[in-house]
Amino acid sequence: MADGIAPFQVLGTVELSIRFANVLTKIEAHVARDLCTTIILGMDYINKYNLSFDVKHQTITVESRARLLVMNIDPDYTFSKIPVVSSKSIRVPPHSIRSTPVNIPIASICSSLTPNEK
Repeated sequence: MADGIAPFQVLGTVELSIRFANVLTKIEAHVARDLCTTIILGMDYINKYNLSFDVKHQTITVESRARLLVMNIDPDYTFSKIPVVSSKSIRVPPHSIRSTPVNIPIASICSSLTPNEK
């Protein structure tokens, strides 16, 4: 539930890049199972980038490299899933990093990635 009280299973960590107003922000993220949403930005990210919401003006602001970056909140955003399949079988041992070629059903995309534990 990510409420700080209910337990959840952490599968591992990943260096996550989040593009915000065409600037990459980075954070070490925990990969967890059965959350109530696709991603939760924690206090570590919020504090690191001084993230703030302006509900009245429907904007989100972060600080990066001594710059204020502002984005509008998109009220019409819809989440879409695009399957990403590894081109070959691969085993990733705990506390390690592996790269593998993948296949997607389109030529290119700029999107978030939600790994499947399989």
